[in-house]
Amino acid sequence: MFEVELHSHTLFSKCGLHTIIEMLNAGKEAGLKALAITDHGPAVQGHQASPFFHRLGNPVPGIHLLKGVECNVVEESGEVDIAKKFVPYSDVLLVGLHTNLPSTLDKKTATAHLINSLAKNPWLDIVSHPLNFDFEIDFHLLAKEARRMGRALEFNASKLQQGKVSVEDTRNFIRICKEEGCLTAVNTDAHVTHELGRTSEMEELLLLEDFPFDRIVNRTFESTMAWLDERRQHKIL
Repeated sequence: MFEVELHSHTLFSKCGLHTIIEMLNAGKEAGLKALAITDHGPAVQGHQASPFFHRLGNPVPGIHLLKGVECNVVEESGEVDIAKKFVPYSDVLLVGLHTNLPSTLDKKTATAHLINSLAKNPWLDIVSHPLNFDFEIDFHLLAKEARRMGRALEFNASKLQQGKVSVEDTRNFIRICKEEGCLTAVNTDAHVTHELGRTSEMEELLLLEDFPFDRIVNRTFESTMAWLDERRQHKIL
């Protein structure tokens, strides 16, 4: 089990079911040392509350709260939907393709959306669920560019568990990330409390593919915080 999760949702995302405190308590019970709350941007009806970034500390003893957003790419140029005023107060920022974009995007265009978002916004840290049946992505090209720019690609455990991506496709994606040498993160993308910490199925596939765990940024609390500290310089606007 990984000690930190860098992608989860609360009631501030229209698709989340629990409060920040409930998610933190559940994460602590699951054995996590830190949990990032990364609610959606407004392009898919998510909400960023100023007090969350400016005033909330660590409300649950025994687990460290990391603050962030799962941003949505809103156009091919790489524009994303976070209010820039929250960037300096964020610990981790994800970016992904969501329902605000047409699922008819071709492979080249969908890949360009993600790569351009990383290039345009140096403060983005992780590409969320690149393996997604809704959008076809050139994983080799994305992984090469992620490696060049020092960003991480996500292995999304919930999509695997829910059957939204296949084992075969997941193993292929793992192999490509291994071949291209990019950084990665293993997250549950939890929308409900019981999903937190459930990464065992993904861990099994990583072991089967002999994936180097030193390239998983959230493998330990220490590795996570060290990587986030390195990335923090990019959030000074």
